[in-house]
Amino acid sequence: MKSVAIAVFADDQRIHTQIERIRRSDQCHLAAIVDPTAQHAELAGEHQCHWFADVAALICSDDDKPSCQALWLCPSPAITAAEVTQAATMAMLAGIPVLIDSDAIASLDMARELGYAATVTRSLHSQASLPGSLCCISQSAPFNPLVERLKRGLCGHASIEGNLAFPTPQSLFSRINLGLHSADVQPLLHMVAVVRQLAGPIAEIRTEHMQPLNIHAQSSAASGQLRLAFAAGNDASLTLTSHETDALASESVAINQISVTTQLPNQPATRTSVALSMNLPMSTADSELRYFCQQVSRTDGENHCPLVNDVAEFITNLEIVQAIFRSAISGKTQQVLPAIHEKPEITGTL
Repeated sequence: MKSVAIAVFADDQRIHTQIERIRRSDQCHLAAIVDPTAQHAELAGEHQCHWFADVAALICSDDDKPSCQALWLCPSPAITAAEVTQAATMAMLAGIPVLIDSDAIASLDMARELGYAATVTRSLHSQASLPGSLCCISQSAPFNPLVERLKRGLCGHASIEGNLAFPTPQSLFSRINLGLHSADVQPLLHMVAVVRQLAGPIAEIRTEHMQPLNIHAQSSAASGQLRLAFAAGNDASLTLTSHETDALASESVAINQISVTTQLPNQPATRTSVALSMNLPMSTADSELRYFCQQVSRTDGENHCPLVNDVAEFITNLEIVQAIFRSAISGKTQQVLPAIHEKPEITGTL
């Protein structure tokens, strides 16, 4: 497979990490750095790649410069959510696949706008008989080797049990209008990606014994049960806990333990348990980058096929998190219907 020429748009805190990941990969190489502040122009020279002030300049670069085959968008204080959406859309219109770090997505509305842009550009490319352009949101959980190990063990009916810890003394799910990066949302987003990878589409969500629910509660601990039913007949039950402790710093939020019990007719049940953390091994992140590059390198015109980190998958995960919040606040079971992302549905909330 030919090495993918990739451009990176990142700030000072992320640029060196992303460049190192690209350097470790045998699937891609650094072709350009995009930086509106010009702080990384010298860094581009050190790595013998090009520097561009914005994505428009990257797309309209001179013919004597090597073409960029993919764009990696990372969060940066120098670029707003609207500018991330604009940059990704411009790249997709130009036929350049885009990989966006999930923490660059500021809201569900923003994710839906990106999904709509991806749908429109794919349609335009299809009409022009061009390969569909990719828009992927980084979700490394499906590439975790521990998740893969659990998935390989699934057979027959599967029941998932686990513990999910939150690094916040606030009550669980006390407000539905939370930012995407709140302490409640990120652990749930990680968990949803894991259980959907293991058991498939979620059909029903129920929360039980959510205590306390009052945002003004003085308790430093909260707990509850999250029960999920899957379209394939599998089920999951996760114990949710929230308490203030040094062991639960935001960097170490974890699905502390997850167990999968499978049962085949007339055979004894088998049980597999692993510890899963949001601090994923570097090899997991590298595997995701390798997967993205493999999709970029496909030449059969089928790049628009659904992917495990396709933007539509990310939107679905966020919508499931939203349904979990609604269930926790209302105390009612939430049905999860198959999503259709043909146009953005702007709600103003998570």
